[in-house]
Amino acid sequence: MIQLLTPRWPRGCSRVVLSIVLAVASSSPALAQRRGGEPAKDKDQQGQAVPPAGGEDDSNTRGPAKGERDKEQTKKAAVDSTKAQAKDQNEQWKDANAASALENTFPELKSPAAPFTAADKATLLSMAAGQANVDRALIKKYLDTQAAILTRHEYIQAMLDGVDEGKPELVRKIEEAGKALIQPLTAANNPRSINFRDAYLAELVSVVQQLLRNHLFARIQGIIALSRTASADQKVIDAYISILKDPKQTLFVKGRAATGLVLAADRGRVALDAGNKAIPAARALADFLENDESNCYPIKAKALEALGALRQSTQNPGQPQAEFAAVALRYLSDPQAHPDLRTWAAWALGMMTINPQAKFNFNLVAGHIGQAAADIGERIVKADAAGNSGQVEHLTDLELWLLESLVGGPPAGVPTGLSNSNHPNFGSSRAFTEGVQQRVQAIAQAAIALTRSGGAARADDRKKVAAHVQDMGVFLAKNPPASRSLVPGGPEFPGPQAQVAAGDKK
Repeated sequence: MIQLLTPRWPRGCSRVVLSIVLAVASSSPALAQRRGGEPAKDKDQQGQAVPPAGGEDDSNTRGPAKGERDKEQTKKAAVDSTKAQAKDQNEQWKDANAASALENTFPELKSPAAPFTAADKATLLSMAAGQANVDRALIKKYLDTQAAILTRHEYIQAMLDGVDEGKPELVRKIEEAGKALIQPLTAANNPRSINFRDAYLAELVSVVQQLLRNHLFARIQGIIALSRTASADQKVIDAYISILKDPKQTLFVKGRAATGLVLAADRGRVALDAGNKAIPAARALADFLENDESNCYPIKAKALEALGALRQSTQNPGQPQAEFAAVALRYLSDPQAHPDLRTWAAWALGMMTINPQAKFNFNLVAGHIGQAAADIGERIVKADAAGNSGQVEHLTDLELWLLESLVGGPPAGVPTGLSNSNHPNFGSSRAFTEGVQQRVQAIAQAAIALTRSGGAARADDRKKVAAHVQDMGVFLAKNPPASRSLVPGGPEFPGPQAQVAAGDKK
């Protein structure tokens, strides 16, 4: 489990909010795949996925690399259980904005004058099913009821005290109200529900914006509900952009805003309107990635995933620029960055539609992907030698995502993956990029074999990973890029020479 810490914590809070605030799976779709695959999703009237309430991970796991994960990332055989270590370690960050958000002094939102009754609920569900006329006043009454519960001091205090204090029924009030925010939308999954969905979503955005100015628990439940809509509505996208720009908003909320953008773009399968949605959202993500000083890598990894899902390399398509791509490359090329960050930066670069006006340095990007694969391969060798099988599995997942950054993934029929670029100046980089791709694939395949190995053969399989890592190093050394700038006149990304592990940022 990953924990998000404040400078000081109210009594019992570390037992309650921390398990909610950050889950490691939120930044690792490959991990979610290994833990049981993609959750079932309803479809809205356009056929877009509507994630169900409940569960921790909203990431989609489809794509070419998933086929390899489906075949290879099964229960690993013949691993020495005496050396196995838990993969999910407790990791902690401080969020300066979370401390004030935990004070139980925010004003309670008022309940409707008349209580929301069982008859009201039946009517609401009939509207969701398209069997009754849409009544926006009733929708507002329903959402205001849940918002009042989420901001009630008594229930928040029970959460802060923890279930050990003997008030689990009050703790459940917050959890149930959070789920209730999204439940009518999951029921509105047929063409007759279009009007209801539009009306409900408009009211939900309004209520969530109030919750995002309230207690941390209310913010968490509100942004989870909004992100789970998978909506690309302009009001929803604008809400995510405002969250990312807000210097006083908490990291968890910003991470869930990024998740909402990933889902709205269906991880790159849906092309959001560039001028009104995709470019402004990418700008907000890029600014967050450039300015945030928290070192909270799961949140930043989700922001990089969202940047890739939006598929924008620049905010000025008519100019020879690639500033969004440069933000991702800064993370990819940093030998001190967390491996997850380097991996998702590579994935983002593989998803981006590169501005045809820019003289884009594909060799530089491919070289840094190859270097990241080599560095992570070295980590795999060291982790396996130390008996840390959980870390080996996670790092192997990262190798597969690096491979997908080259070979491509969703959406079908649209070029993704660096090797599939149709950019006018990619031709001269094709041979080198394919050479990197072949070697990343070799490292990934050797790592997969290592996770399935055991006994005396494991040491030999570990040496095979090391050999492929060495081969990558030799290949990169023989083929340095002619320029270290992503575009002419831009900043340089010199990159490491096989610097691995030491001084890793956390």
